[in-house]
Amino acid sequence: METNNYCIVGYGNHSSTKLIPALEKLNKNIFGIVTSKISKLDKKYNYFKNLDEAIEKSSPNSIFIIATPPLVHFKQIKTILNAKRNIFVEKPIFVSTKEALIIKNILLKEDLFVVESMMFKHSILYKKFFDYWLKYKKSIIKLECTFLIPSIPLNTFRDGSFISSSPLYDMGCYIISLLIDLGFKLDNLQVNNVLFKRSKITKIIINSSIDNIELLLNFGLGEEYKNSIQLFTENKKYVEFSPFFYGRAGLKKIIHSDKNAK
Repeated sequence: METNNYCIVGYGNHSSTKLIPALEKLNKNIFGIVTSKISKLDKKYNYFKNLDEAIEKSSPNSIFIIATPPLVHFKQIKTILNAKRNIFVEKPIFVSTKEALIIKNILLKEDLFVVESMMFKHSILYKKFFDYWLKYKKSIIKLECTFLIPSIPLNTFRDGSFISSSPLYDMGCYIISLLIDLGFKLDNLQVNNVLFKRSKITKIIINSSIDNIELLLNFGLGEEYKNSIQLFTENKKYVEFSPFFYGRAGLKKIIHSDKNAK
């Protein structure tokens, strides 16, 4: 949908350092930001103290970008859809199947869209990964994914004790989405180990076999940042894509164990 009118819902670090600069670079009009921090902000943009006020001031072709904690996504999406506006939502879009089904049923009756922002899927690296996957799928015996960060940003939803604040939703959603894109049926996916620090989940390890391919998935807190996918073939060769779950511009690598591979 062509439009030049956007409203950002939520003004945290992601909005200020990524969403707003990206929209400005594309010369998009940000007609407003919904935030409770109005008194602390400059007057560069129009600020709304609540979502209803922003919707009232929006035009019919306005697009809302939700960048709030996952627990409130569902309520905000319903409110915006009731106003007949389109939506982009930061991941994870929902925290339950019930929420997804309710919104799906609304969209089936409306000419509207709700899109989860998984920007890494629009990268050149993601395309090259899929090219390799399709070419060598019959010989692939193992997929290994490691997505570790050294610390959790304090005073954000990620620092909470809710399951929606855990690595399962914050980082695991990337991995689960990838597996679905690859065609895996995840009914029998097994969690092998969950590490805690006090009541906070810090790391999740999954080791399962689906369609004769071993899946080793390791995500959460680690000693150092690591963000990669490795594919191993039956002839003991492998290829690594890194950093994989990363949608912004930057240096990305494809490393082959076979120097002659393309």
